Amino acid sequence: MKTLRNKHYGKPAVLIGGGPSINKMDLNKYKDHITIACNGFYLKMEDLEWSPTYYTVEDPLPAKDNSKKYPQFNQPQK
Repeated sequence: MKTLRNKHYGKPAVLIGGGPSINKMDLNKYKDHITIACNGFYLKMEDLEWSPTYYTVEDPLPAKDNSKKYPQFNQPQK
């Protein structure tokens, strides 16, 4: 986490959850923003023109199950 400290200092970031409300949002407007996506966000990936800057999951089982489908998320797990 030390490597992230102040990395984007002064820049706005968008936190995107994985709940059903993301289906009602135009998420492509955030493609040029610093984004932190979590949990079920990966289900929306096929509809987007971009990948989040950061992605985090609480439940490792769905993440592991979907890691081959979304190779951009195959980063070190902590």
